[in-house]
Amino acid sequence: MGWKFHLEYTNIAAYLTAPGDPLAPRMTKWQLKDCLGSLSGEKRERPPLISNEPEWIRIIVEKARAAFRQVDNLQCSDKENVNPREIKKCLIELRAALNKFHYFGLGVGRGENWSELEAFLQEAAFSSGSYGLFLIPDLQFGEVTILDAFPQAALIVEQPGTWPGVLFWTTLGGAAFAPLSEAQKLHFDILEAAKMGLKAIDNSLRQFCGHVESRRVLHLSDLHFGTDAALRNESYITAHLHSVASTVGRIVITGDLFDNPRERDALAFRNFRNNLSRISGKETIVVPGNHDQRIAGNSFLGFGRRTQELAKLEWTTLFV
Repeated sequence: MGWKFHLEYTNIAAYLTAPGDPLAPRMTKWQLKDCLGSLSGEKRERPPLISNEPEWIRIIVEKARAAFRQVDNLQCSDKENVNPREIKKCLIELRAALNKFHYFGLGVGRGENWSELEAFLQEAAFSSGSYGLFLIPDLQFGEVTILDAFPQAALIVEQPGTWPGVLFWTTLGGAAFAPLSEAQKLHFDILEAAKMGLKAIDNSLRQFCGHVESRRVLHLSDLHFGTDAALRNESYITAHLHSVASTVGRIVITGDLFDNPRERDALAFRNFRNNLSRISGKETIVVPGNHDQRIAGNSFLGFGRRTQELAKLEWTTLFV
């Protein structure tokens, strides 16, 4: 199944299909009416729905029209934001009808590469049958700001370099963003998993997501090696980083690396940094601070400045 909608209504499309009990998005009365009117086929030859089952289209259109009437009767002007609790009441039946699917797909791309992605989404809308619903935004309206997005939508912005692609999610909370080059294979795997039920689909998404390199950054700062606090905390921090290093793409340490630019303090930091690189499997990015080149972080008329230990640190000046 599929639903074509204006890009500016990505918020409401996501809310109507999001897992759990999400907050209703912030929208004006006019925006809600326009979205629901479009969904019901108002001022169109036919509703913007894709399905081999006319009965499903009829049900969605009926729910959208009922929701439109409820919104129209709200005691506020078209320009005012509707109370989220009122939005939830008005859309409860439509959300229940759209939320019955095992999985969902949302196309994400830009104008210059949209035609290929749209072709995939339309084909997937038919091949998904009663298992999936594909959300197909119309890009002619330009950029959009998504407020109050459901958590799974964060995967979209974590990998902008892999657009165009498709965000998949299930009502159990599993989600994965697949570049277009991998979306067809993932959708085939989803359809195979659908034969075994919703949990199998959810597992397939979680496994796929685990294979994608993370764009997350773990940021450490003000370690101040050479102080008593650093000595006490080093073993705890190292143990904790063992448990989270596999979930991040890079570890970045910004100054102050050591408390004073002394050899023993710099050596303690270098040992810690090498250990982090072994844990993560990638070089740790280092950005020095004032304590790493000045006694106690200060310098007066050029005195107190020592760059010898700073010069011994190995780094690459550019990371992409």
